[in-house]
Amino acid sequence: MALESTKYCYVDHLHRPVYHQPDTWHQFGSVVTKIPVWCDITTKLAIGIQVALPGASMCITKHLECVASVRQSIQTAADKRRRQIFELFFCAVFPCIIMALHYVVQGHRFDIAEDMGCMATIYYSVPALIIIYIPPLILSFASLVYAAIAFVWFMKRRSQFAQHLQSNSTGLTTGRYFRLMALAVTEILIGSSLG
Repeated sequence: MALESTKYCYVDHLHRPVYHQPDTWHQFGSVVTKIPVWCDITTKLAIGIQVALPGASMCITKHLECVASVRQSIQTAADKRRRQIFELFFCAVFPCIIMALHYVVQGHRFDIAEDMGCMATIYYSVPALIIIYIPPLILSFASLVYAAIAFVWFMKRRSQFAQHLQSNSTGLTTGRYFRLMALAVTEILIGSSLG
């Protein structure tokens, strides 16, 4: 029995997020809260990351759509600043807001699963849908829309695309563009299905 549990713990480490690794190690074989503050931190991080990853994906696909559209080849300092503020909001500020609003829908501080560690609790209700579950889906959907528009722009201007990337100082190549698009679409698919 202990061998199976140990094997499960090692396999579990392969797919758990980095911030849950120490959590799993200190909870291995126990349901006793050894570090309650750590559990508070990791559960809030888990809630924030559920929103930050779709937000980051949306920022990537939005930028890729701007590059593919060839709307604006020269960016001014104000455009760059506006883009940075937009990305900062959706990748950091908005997840922090969701982490703070999680207090409204949590039934208690956290749950502890043996060999798994601390997990965020959510009281399933209409406010929980609005605060916790719908924002990542909306961000994933927006990211999907931006990815589709970027793909349409690319298909329309295939011949101009490589020249545009070389003439522009974006640092993107056609290969890097497609790798970023594949990364964003993969996150969209995984994030919207597991959220």
